[in-house]
Amino acid sequence: MTEKQEIEAILDLFTTEGYKFMLEDVKKHYDAISNIDNVEGEKALYLLQGQRHSLKWIMNMRDWYQNALDNLEE
Repeated sequence: MTEKQEIEAILDLFTTEGYKFMLEDVKKHYDAISNIDNVEGEKALYLLQGQRHSLKWIMNMRDWYQNALDNLEE
């Protein structure tokens, strides 16, 4: 399988209904943990930052793979 075929296969994943539902849940959770008013302590803030980073990574995956495919095709 070529690199282009691999990226296309990954992009196919993002078209499924299950992925769309999962992404909606991820966005809701991301929004829910966006408020830091009730965070108590440096450790809790650090953990929240890690959670937000991970969720943002998931939300951006489709764009990264699409950009990779676009760059291969140029």
